[in-house]
Amino acid sequence: MVNVRRKIDYIIKKPGEISKITKAVHYTEKAMKYALSVFELGMSEKELAKKIRGWASEHGLKVGFCLIQGDSNTASIHGKPTNHKIRKILLIDLGLIYKGYFGDITRTYLLTPDKKMKKVYSIVKKAHEMAISKVKLGMPCKAIDSVVRKKIIKHDYKFLHSTGHGVGMCVHEYPKISQKSDDIFQRGMVFTIEPGIYLKGSFGVRIEDVFVMKNKIQKLSKIKIPDYD
Repeated sequence: MVNVRRKIDYIIKKPGEISKITKAVHYTEKAMKYALSVFELGMSEKELAKKIRGWASEHGLKVGFCLIQGDSNTASIHGKPTNHKIRKILLIDLGLIYKGYFGDITRTYLLTPDKKMKKVYSIVKKAHEMAISKVKLGMPCKAIDSVVRKKIIKHDYKFLHSTGHGVGMCVHEYPKISQKSDDIFQRGMVFTIEPGIYLKGSFGVRIEDVFVMKNKIQKLSKIKIPDYD
């Protein structure tokens, strides 16, 4: 999940590549909707991952990665499915592949939310929305990371990873949307925005969508983001 193609060759996507990524995102969303339709409280992470992979296989689709995490396991930034039975929080980070190109979407679902879960979720959701609203053509990518980082730290939580990354034939490509990035938002870039808060031993929340930079930012992923306010 951390492979990165050479920056000089792949940071700007051609129209045909953007079309393939859009298709990959579309199929990723269909797989995620299927997962939500079959999920039941008490289902294990591995069970749900198996169902998703089975559905994809039946439809002739390839799963690039399928990270299913539940409850306290969501506090790990990226964790492989285990036998843990999910009862409180479900995090799905999923990417299907279309003609060699990845989708990459994350949603967190509060199944039996308490006050703290709702608070953390609201902070992440607002950071996600704020980042999207601030992205502009020609802006340094690290400026968006700063927006997200400040929003989360303001509420006394740590921000433990970068705000986003490019997507293409590898799931992690340039541009890097991070503190140390020297990338600039340019036309043809395809990237994620994925703020998250991770509370060790308790739970975590992440929301991730895929975007393309044209004259302005355009969202490729359409699946609904839950609201628990």
